[in-house]
Amino acid sequence: MTGTKQSLNNIKVEYYIIFLWANDVIMRIDRINSITINKYLYDKSKTGFYTHYSLENVNESNADNKKAEYILKYKPGDNNTLPYNNMFISNHQARSKYKVYKNDFKKMIKESGGYEFNGVLYMKINDFIAIKD
Repeated sequence: MTGTKQSLNNIKVEYYIIFLWANDVIMRIDRINSITINKYLYDKSKTGFYTHYSLENVNESNADNKKAEYILKYKPGDNNTLPYNNMFISNHQARSKYKVYKNDFKKMIKESGGYEFNGVLYMKINDFIAIKD
C-alpha cells in the first residue's frame, strides 16, 4: 500500500458546466463534477466529434440554473431541452400550472423579455410571476 489513508468525508467534489465545442461553435452544454469529468471526456459516445471543451466552476445548488441559462444564451445544437431549474418557466409550464396560454405568454415575453429554444418559449420565472396577475 502506498499513500496515506484519507477519510471519505474529506472528498471535495466540485461542479462544472462543460461546454463542448466543434471548432468555434458550442455544440453541447452539460453539468458534470470533478469525480466524473475524466470518464465523461473519454467517453467517445458523448464527446466523439467535439474538438475541444471549456469548463466553468459553479455551485452545486446553482448548476442546473446556470446550465439552463447557457443553453438559452448559446442555443447549442446537441442539447434538446433545458434541465429542471427554478430560474426559467416554459410556455408549457405556464399553461399547465397557471392556465396561461401561448398567445398570452408571447405577450408577456414582449413586455419583459424571453427566449426561444427548440420551438419552446421561456422567460424568467420572477418576471413571469411579477406580470401574470
